[in-house]
Amino acid sequence: MEPARRGPRCALYAPPLEGEALARLTSALAAPEISSSAIFRWLEQRGVAICLNTIQRHRRRECYCRREQG
Repeated sequence: MEPARRGPRCALYAPPLEGEALARLTSALAAPEISSSAIFRWLEQRGVAICLNTIQRHRRRECYCRREQG
């Protein structure tokens, strides 16, 4: 059994992204050469309201995320 994770619930996968957009987000999160600010701007351009801090926290694995974190 996996130990319980601490921290806030992850809001990163709550936005209504599907298909290719969701795949691109997942790839960008896993790519250290893509900054969190660039991901934030990309989401903002698609009308997704999320805080930069949420992206950064997810990448540091400090959130409670039900998906595999990449």
